Amino acid sequence: MAAAIGLVQPGDWRALAQAGRSQVVIAAVTLAGVVIFGVLQALVVAVAMSIVEVVMRSAKPHDAVLG
Repeated sequence: MAAAIGLVQPGDWRALAQAGRSQVVIAAVTLAGVVIFGVLQALVVAVAMSIVEVVMRSAKPHDAVLG
C-alpha cells in the first residue's frame, strides 16, 4: 500500500480529465477495484469498461459538415 501511493499522481489524473471524464471514471474504478478485490479482478473490470466505452463512442461518431 505504501509503495503504491507514489504511483498515484495528481498531474496524471488531470491529464486523464483532459482526455475525457469517462477515462477518469475508468481509472478510479480500477484503482478502487485493485484496493478492494485485487489486481486481476480489477484488470478484468477495467478492460470490460474500456470495451463498453469504445462501443458507445463508435455508436455515435463525430461528424462535421463543411459548407
